[in-house]
Amino acid sequence: MEHFDRLKSRIIVEEHSLTNVTTGHPEERNVLKLDFFKKNFKINVLSLDESRIVFELINIEFSFVNALRRVLLSEVPTMAFDRIVILNNTSVLQDEILAQRIGLCPVKVDPDLFTERTEGTEPSEKDALEFKLHIKCEKGGKRESDRRDVTTADFVWVPLGDQANMFIEGEEPCLVDVESPIVLTKLLPGQEVDLIAQCFKSNGGDHAKFQPVATAWYKPLPQIVLKRRIAGEAARRLQSCFSPGVIDIHVENGEEVARVANPRLDTISRNVFKYDDLSDAVELSMAKDHFIFTVESTGILSPMDLVKRAIRILITKAQRMRHELNKFEDAS
Repeated sequence: MEHFDRLKSRIIVEEHSLTNVTTGHPEERNVLKLDFFKKNFKINVLSLDESRIVFELINIEFSFVNALRRVLLSEVPTMAFDRIVILNNTSVLQDEILAQRIGLCPVKVDPDLFTERTEGTEPSEKDALEFKLHIKCEKGGKRESDRRDVTTADFVWVPLGDQANMFIEGEEPCLVDVESPIVLTKLLPGQEVDLIAQCFKSNGGDHAKFQPVATAWYKPLPQIVLKRRIAGEAARRLQSCFSPGVIDIHVENGEEVARVANPRLDTISRNVFKYDDLSDAVELSMAKDHFIFTVESTGILSPMDLVKRAIRILITKAQRMRHELNKFEDAS
């Protein structure tokens, strides 16, 4: 019975297919029951830094996890360059290519300070940010060092209206530099770039440049079970079949023996099925209700802030759905 219950909660990974994928009838799925969810749902943060968060979601349905991913990609609003006015561009890049490169550069500013711009209206301090870029490479130089890189650090923020009072010193809007300023183009002596760039508020559903995440993905928790003792040269081969850190080798009675160290690091590569003498010694599976979620920020917002904003959007969607259902019930 215990074996049957374990199989119900896991996807079995075989050499060329996945089995036991279906989640079963809704009445049998505890993760869809509100009382079970309130009591058993857990979020554990596994790692967190300035650009990346990794956390696990336990006792939750696939569809909810994927909804969180989709909201992160397409519904968390940001500010991004949407109008580029090029006054002069004699660089090697055509105007359209330069404008596209600028449009994809992330802008670090809190989007909650702005409203979405109404089509056909002029930009204002409430719905727009403006930057200027004017760089000229002086004539006369012939050396490589006389060339000039145009980077995101060259943009100058131009406050509109009373925007100068909206931000404290040191937290003014700026373009995000990951490790160093992003190179947009290069100028030879005599070449010049002069333009005005305006930012507006929207989300990734409108265009990818508004996406606040570099990546947002999840994987079911892998499980690896060794059905028998694997030692010697076979243990080393088994270790090479998985990602580093998944299989550990320890010495037992003078012999090297394989054991599962950290299955979380596995990517379900199925390389173990290449070896006939190992394929029947390992059982691979993935949890149906336990997920490892990774979010990498573009630098516009912190990873933790991104996840919180996405959850708030999901809550708003659920409340709207409940309101509509109540209206339908009242009407009937």
